[in-house]
Amino acid sequence: MNLFNRIQPRIIAAVMSILVLLTLAVTWVFVRAVRENRITDAVEGMKRGADTFRTLHEHRLRELAGRAMFLASTPKIIAALGTADMDRPTVQLLGEDIRKEGMLDMLIIEGRGRWDPVFLLKDATVPEKKKISPPRPPAGRGFIHVEGRDVLAVSEPVEIGGERFGYVTLGDFVGDSYLLAFRS
Repeated sequence: MNLFNRIQPRIIAAVMSILVLLTLAVTWVFVRAVRENRITDAVEGMKRGADTFRTLHEHRLRELAGRAMFLASTPKIIAALGTADMDRPTVQLLGEDIRKEGMLDMLIIEGRGRWDPVFLLKDATVPEKKKISPPRPPAGRGFIHVEGRDVLAVSEPVEIGGERFGYVTLGDFVGDSYLLAFRS
């Protein structure tokens, strides 16, 4: 047997091994590049999603604030909080009408201490004052906890001639995913 015939299987095996290794190296580089690109795309998508969420949150807060300001200046609320002999059951009926008309998840009407605040919730029993914490969102906007549910709430003072007679607080129920997205 000549030398070439004896070396030929070794050369073929070496060439095949180099081709397999080269294929694996190219595949590894390609997979890594695709993975890094996908991770980068995912991170950028999350950032865009977070920015979009914050924008929507700000719009939601502005909308609630506008509704609260309007509600705090309506004649019905001003009359209810400004009339000395107005009783809580009457304010409760008025509040329920306002909550239903405005399709609000939550409405709280607080007077100057003549009666306990009126708490009105969509699809829930009226909670006691102690089950709402805090009773008004800090700085007039934020989250409060009502009957085991988180609420994005806005509070506005009701003033008559510069004198504060109470507060109107309204809000929307939010879920855990909303809170998680907001706090991240």
